[in-house]
Amino acid sequence: MNSGFEVDAERVAAGAAEVEHLVARAAAIAGELEQALSGPVWGDDAIGRSFAEAHTARAEVALDRVRGVAGSLEGMGDRLAEAAARYREADETAAEQVESTDVNN
Repeated sequence: MNSGFEVDAERVAAGAAEVEHLVARAAAIAGELEQALSGPVWGDDAIGRSFAEAHTARAEVALDRVRGVAGSLEGMGDRLAEAAARYREADETAAEQVESTDVNN
C-alpha cells in the first residue's frame, strides 16, 4: 500500500493554462452582458419599463456574479502555476539528494 502521494506537475501546469482561458472567457461574457444591459434594454414603452422594473436588479446581480467568476478564477490559475513550479522544484531537489546519497555510499 502506498502511503504517499504523487503530483503530475505538467498536468497541474496545463490546468493553470486552461484556467487562464476560462478567465478570459468569463471576462468576455461579463463584458457582453454589461454592454447588453446598458441603455434602455427592455424598451421605452410601458411594458418595457414594467419589465425593467421587475428584472433590472436581477440582471445586475447576474452581471456581478459573472464578474466574480472571472476574478475568482484569475487567482486560481496563478496559484496552480505556482504550485506546479514548486512541485517540479521539490521533485528535482529530492532527485538530487537521492543521487548524492547513492554516490556517497
